[in-house]
Amino acid sequence: MHVCHFQGSMPHTKAQVLSRRVWDILMLLPTNPNLYQGFTDLDGMNGNSLHSLLDPASPQKLIYSLYIVEALVKSIPAKKDVSGKSYQFPEICYGR
Repeated sequence: MHVCHFQGSMPHTKAQVLSRRVWDILMLLPTNPNLYQGFTDLDGMNGNSLHSLLDPASPQKLIYSLYIVEALVKSIPAKKDVSGKSYQFPEICYGR
């Protein structure tokens, strides 16, 4: 099996490199409107609907959905706590 190095010293197979490139291209496409609408309108949702948005049976869809959730959280303006201090949601690091 051929192993190559990609962005650092950790070895990756060709399939892993290809998978990463495909994922990067997918992230350039517009957000799926059904998923986006589902996460922005959680009030009228039942447990089954939320499970379909965050379906653990499909790891790729789950990761994609979590990226959408992250983007929505980042779009929320900073809030003030009871002491008047501003706070924001913590940054999420993916080791890139």
